[in-house]
Amino acid sequence: MLIDTKEEDERAAIAFDNETLLGFDSETKPSLVPGVTNKTAIIQVASASVCGIWRVRELDALPPTLARLLTDPTIIKASQGATPEVATVYREFSGLKCQGFVDLHLLAMGLRCNPRSLQGLCALFLHKRLLKAERISNWEQIPLSPSQLEYAATDAWVSRQVLEAMRAAFNVDKLSFERPVNPDDLGLVPRSPVSVQQPLRTSSKAAAGSSSESTAANPSTAAGMKALANLCVEKAYVLTVESFEPAMGGFRCLLKVNLRHNGRPHVLQCRSNEVHTSIRAAQDDAADVALSSIHEIVGAQETVADPS
Repeated sequence: MLIDTKEEDERAAIAFDNETLLGFDSETKPSLVPGVTNKTAIIQVASASVCGIWRVRELDALPPTLARLLTDPTIIKASQGATPEVATVYREFSGLKCQGFVDLHLLAMGLRCNPRSLQGLCALFLHKRLLKAERISNWEQIPLSPSQLEYAATDAWVSRQVLEAMRAAFNVDKLSFERPVNPDDLGLVPRSPVSVQQPLRTSSKAAAGSSSESTAANPSTAAGMKALANLCVEKAYVLTVESFEPAMGGFRCLLKVNLRHNGRPHVLQCRSNEVHTSIRAAQDDAADVALSSIHEIVGAQETVADPS
């Protein structure tokens, strides 16, 4: 169910009526400009039988049905990396405080599962293979391709099914360490409004311009993982998030980058320098290590993606 009109949002309210467990995911178009992060393009919410995909790139505030689902603490939303998802929604959509979000990665750590990626958890608990071919693609394009829609819907649905399977494995309605993310604990600051909202549609030029300016103004906050992903897209390198390695007080991220330079293949295995409690921070740390390693191999000029 693709949703980008008021009428479609109202129909979604009927489709998700009386749901108490949902899966959540979001997608963002990769940026080819180092230090610039694009705004969230789509948000996906899935029940056991239907998935809603909301186009949100041009909005300052989320549509009523989507906002209600995300802020209702009685509806559990399962997500891989729920903490950064909650933080992003707060920053980008008028300080909206998501409630009832459960982080699958933290649950996997509590269960001592390995691997802990959504692909790994899908294999462990659902005994299915989760494909990731469309992960780095243009999520702002209109229309989205059938494979993009399938990918987006599947990730949200699998998140829900994994949490349900985790509970079923221990024959409980709720795991003992299953605690929703509290947005008040994250020290969040909302992003300034980027345009004047119209019903589910507004000026894409105004939104894109403000988003780039607000992020570029403070390049020190740019995510290393975004920069690495952009570089891999630009240079046709193959980037893989291998796993998250448990450590005292948190975990480290393990990344692999396959590249060719001067006709020679290189395989880089990169680990976070520090121990982290946030998935996003661990990935950014490992990505910074990878970028430094790539710089040593190919030189400074080829580690900067061409903005054109």
